[in-house]
Amino acid sequence: MQMVRNTLPRRFGAPGLPELNASQVFVVKSVLQKPISLIQGPRGTGKTVTSVAIVYHMAKQGQGQHLAGNVHFDKGMSTVLGNLQPDD
Repeated sequence: MQMVRNTLPRRFGAPGLPELNASQVFVVKSVLQKPISLIQGPRGTGKTVTSVAIVYHMAKQGQGQHLAGNVHFDKGMSTVLGNLQPDD
């Protein structure tokens, strides 16, 4: 898979969210460098916080990637979008 040329942020978290753990930082860094990614895992593993951080950094960089989620199983994507602030 080809890497996306992108300036990586110094910090991978997003304002107003808990600090990311090492696994979450790895995921955010990986997603920002790849044209397509999948985040999956059991409940309570930080997928929503990680997804909000990814969307925050993508929006800051003006990237044209699309965000898709399966909200049939849970309300994670609604939570992701609800955590984004208009000024972020």
